[in-house]
Amino acid sequence: MKPPVTTLPAADADPARTPFAVAATEAPVTDAAGARAACAGFGVLDRAVHTRDLVADPEHAVLLRAFYVAMTWQGRGVGRAVCGPPLLDRLAADVAPEATELVLCVNEANDVAARVYGRAGFAFTGHRFVDAGGGPQLVMTRPLLRDAPTTPP
Repeated sequence: MKPPVTTLPAADADPARTPFAVAATEAPVTDAAGARAACAGFGVLDRAVHTRDLVADPEHAVLLRAFYVAMTWQGRGVGRAVCGPPLLDRLAADVAPEATELVLCVNEANDVAARVYGRAGFAFTGHRFVDAGGGPQLVMTRPLLRDAPTTPP
């Protein structure tokens, strides 16, 4: 797995990728210190990478990749809230209007993340993806909900 410090510059350089921040604040962020304090994590939505190897209909899929929750925010429901409707669905619909499915890969040894994704509505497809840098990954998908409720589950 690539360290987070390399993930965002790579996403910024690729027009098919849309990085997003997970901010845990209701107040406006007005400076760098406030941004650091509010940052609970980040992720990247990818419209073009190897989804063709992961799902049957890659033209209608968007890949959640490089999703991180800061250690201080883990275990507090942040991952489930971000990956479940309506938050991720709204962002995915904006960046990939043709998408009907969200797909991700989770390291097969990362049981905690797999449980979080499952609670957010993702299900295992039975497919495995072998990433040269990160080891064996299990493929999970869920439908993209265009009319997602306005409050997280």
